Amino acid sequence: MERENYGNSTYVIESVEMTDETHGRVKLGNVTLISSFVNAKKEELGYNYDVAVGKSFNIPMAYEENPAPVFDELSDNLSTSVGSSISVTVNATATESGRVMYSARTLPRGGALDAETGKFTWKPTASQIGDNLVAIDAVDECGRTNTQYFTITVYGSTSGGGAGGGGGTSTPAIPSTPEVETPDVPETTIRFTDLENHAWAESAINALADEGIIKGTSENTFSPANNITRADFAILLVRAFGLSSDNTENFADVEESDYYAKELAIARNTGIVNGIGDNEYAPRNTITRQDMMVIVYRAMQKLGAELEIADVEYADFRDVADYAKDAVSALVGAGLVNGKNGKIAPTDYTTRAEVAVLIKRILDCSK
Repeated sequence: MERENYGNSTYVIESVEMTDETHGRVKLGNVTLISSFVNAKKEELGYNYDVAVGKSFNIPMAYEENPAPVFDELSDNLSTSVGSSISVTVNATATESGRVMYSARTLPRGGALDAETGKFTWKPTASQIGDNLVAIDAVDECGRTNTQYFTITVYGSTSGGGAGGGGGTSTPAIPSTPEVETPDVPETTIRFTDLENHAWAESAINALADEGIIKGTSENTFSPANNITRADFAILLVRAFGLSSDNTENFADVEESDYYAKELAIARNTGIVNGIGDNEYAPRNTITRQDMMVIVYRAMQKLGAELEIADVEYADFRDVADYAKDAVSALVGAGLVNGKNGKIAPTDYTTRAEVAVLIKRILDCSK
């Protein structure tokens, strides 16, 4: 049989030897007391065990008649980016009535925990990129304790030119929400209800939605001001240009089960995206305007569009990375990019609304 203690591990009990009428000796074979995690930042890798012949040990198991507080499950995909705040609230319930308080067992540097509410808040730094373990204890009024472990993945910046393969641009990651299908509706129906402050992009968004190129973040929201991720941008280009590929080879940091896996494989194998190096694409990272323009320029070239390098009068063109100058010049010269508040703003992150307008202009020009 197996006995599980929340937050610790599962032990296979080989046998139980009764020492008297109410006590027994549990035999677990070679498994002994947990001494440490294999990797303190990746609890999923398991534990180190102190195994020695004749060594005594304790088994960390809750009493069946007086169990410790039980935690609600948390999401398996907790992530943020360098400099962005994240908050996670844990919740534990005592099986007997009584108050539960929370205390920090393991927190990443800079993290804080509210002992009353179980709310953990944190703004990671560049030195904390990767997986960071959090361990929070819940203690009931009788002192019984249970621990919840979870990992927060911190994404940093891409380098090597991001989409363009040149000099570096910092692009923090955000948790990406898969685009969801919206139902077919008549053109006179308001499709998205959150475009009031984006009138300049509304017609483009609705037109692309009607064609099935762009989808919302929910049934009636588009989130136009949200920065678009590299994966979602690739999806839109594949749909807009009708790209396809029989080659399913993908980037190393893309799982087959990821919602963007199919389109990203097409984008990779048709050559419109090159990744960030080491066969990685950083799909959940946001994308800068200049890197977005590099990918669009490359895609249009592969599809046979003739674009000429033109002089750019925007004052901040000098801030465009060398690897992106031709792409920016060509798209500005073709009238596909008009700037942002009178600037190119090459290192600003690209919003979903901006991408919709650009794609609509490209499609209109190709008709």
